[in-house]
Amino acid sequence: SRRDYLLQNTALVASSLFLASGQANASGGATAGGAYLLSAKQRYNERVTKGVKAFLDLEGGSVSAVNDFFTSEEVGGWKDASSAGYLLSNAFRRSSSTAPDSLPSVKKWKAFAK
Repeated sequence: SRRDYLLQNTALVASSLFLASGQANASGGATAGGAYLLSAKQRYNERVTKGVKAFLDLEGGSVSAVNDFFTSEEVGGWKDASSAGYLLSNAFRRSSSTAPDSLPSVKKWKAFAK
C-alpha cells in the first residue's frame, strides 16, 4: 500500500539524515574548552602589565607625569589598568553562577584599587 511505502521511505530518509549529521565536525566556537577565558586573561593581563610598567616609570618623575598617569584613559594609564585589573581578577571564575564580588581575586583587587 502507499501508506506502508511512505512509512518505510520516510524512516529510511530520516535515518540517513541522522547518520549523516553525526559526521559533521564542529569547532566548538570561541568558548569551547575555555579558549575564550584564556584569551581574556591574556588580553587583560597585558593591559595591567602596561599600567604597572607605566607606574614604575613614574619613580622620580614630575608631578605632571603623575597627574597624566592617573587621569589618562589610554592603555598604560591608571583608569585603564584599574578596569583591566578588575576584569582580569573576574576572569578567574570557575562558574558563571558565581557572583564576581564573592571571588577572592576580585576582593583583593578592589582592596588594592581603593
